[in-house]
Amino acid sequence: VKTDIMDYVNNSVGHHERSYSQEIQSLAAEMSGVALTGNIVIDALIKENFDKAKEAGIRYELVPGNVSIDEDKLLNYATILENLLILAKDYAEAARDKWVYLSFRQNGEMILMKTEFSKEKKEKLSLGTSILQRQSENMQRLKLIKSLSEVMCGTVSITSKDDEGSIGVLLNNS
Repeated sequence: VKTDIMDYVNNSVGHHERSYSQEIQSLAAEMSGVALTGNIVIDALIKENFDKAKEAGIRYELVPGNVSIDEDKLLNYATILENLLILAKDYAEAARDKWVYLSFRQNGEMILMKTEFSKEKKEKLSLGTSILQRQSENMQRLKLIKSLSEVMCGTVSITSKDDEGSIGVLLNNS
């Protein structure tokens, strides 16, 4: 994916674009060693959360593929991803064995973003059933992810096992 960024850098022309290209080159160099998706906004979010997880002692594995993100929907993708990563980090921080896996896949017009993470056995992952239920910050994040995925004709899958959980979001990119 670093080569995708470098291809863009090498194909740009003009002073303004050269300046921007140098910024992209610097970012690509800074991120080397971290698998990327090919979108600079999404990659920056991943890098930021990767660094925060490392600081918290969380083992973090990225398994993203190169995805083509509809630029008109980039804010929605970034919001969903950021909330997925924050949730995964929060749950993993409380676990004894701290780990997070992030994967991206694209099949035609469908994009899957999935986080898998360690968690405490007592923690349950769900969207809740009662409107009167106290809204935790994590519950609000899950509901935001669900709402945005529905706007994008997508679905959310939540799995909660004893000491691990996962949240997968399948989105229509067309």
